[in-house]
Amino acid sequence: MWTLGSIGATWTVSDLGYYFLLPALGLSGSYSTEPSVIALYYAIWVLIAIALLRHRFQGWRPFENCWLAYMVIPLSLGTFTLFAAYALPLLPQISWTEPWHPPEIRIATAWYFLPKSVEVLFQQLLIVALVLALSAQRCSLLKISVCCTILFGGTHALLAFGGLPARYVIRSMVAASAFGCTFPYLLLRV
Repeated sequence: MWTLGSIGATWTVSDLGYYFLLPALGLSGSYSTEPSVIALYYAIWVLIAIALLRHRFQGWRPFENCWLAYMVIPLSLGTFTLFAAYALPLLPQISWTEPWHPPEIRIATAWYFLPKSVEVLFQQLLIVALVLALSAQRCSLLKISVCCTILFGGTHALLAFGGLPARYVIRSMVAASAFGCTFPYLLLRV
């Protein structure tokens, strides 16, 4: 319960801070215009997650089956890349006609990927801890996958607080659910 509570609290407070604290401090929260600030923000959360969940990572030995990992991981990444690029084209179809959307959201620059990478690292730490905690409770791989699918997809509903169009939020939720469904298998069986 400690692990699950820590994951939920950490993810919730980090999202609330991003959507409400940063704007209160006069920051736009744009990954493209304030990449260093946002990267630092999520780096702090990475450290908090490691401190809170380090007990979960101790003793975990990933990649026991290296040959399978060398085949499954590139195949999975390729499949997800194609899925995201062709089935879920996120940015090109977004219409930003509402006047309250800041212009920096409209265009993702190369700097966008610095804070996004740190944010993804933060998310991955939480997901690994969740999968390991559920596995330690002897939950089946199917139950863990369903849980991760629902939780990881559901947390992306919080994108709506950023004023993003519903179409974008739904697509992000679908993509996150697909990733969430496969993480447990990759972490526990590969």
